[in-house]
Amino acid sequence: MEAKIVDPVTGEALSPGQKVEVRLRGPTIMKDRLKELIKCKAYQVPPVELEHLLHTNPEIDDIAVVLFQWPLFVVRKLGSNIIVAQVMEFVTK
Repeated sequence: MEAKIVDPVTGEALSPGQKVEVRLRGPTIMKDRLKELIKCKAYQVPPVELEHLLHTNPEIDDIAVVLFQWPLFVVRKLGSNIIVAQVMEFVTK
């Protein structure tokens, strides 16, 4: 598996602390997502909509929603003690 942190516009490699895009390459990565929706109970949720919502939480610095076994990757703000239950409660509201 290979990972590269790049500028989303130019594709140039970037250093930490900048707004980036993560690009993955390897034999286990699919070329395209079949659907842009996550099924949760009776709802179909667009991952980008969930990301936008979570970015409004003042305790979250960054978020990635992916279609995987555990679909949320949360980066807490420095000094934040937010836990998974609080993130889930925020989304539920």
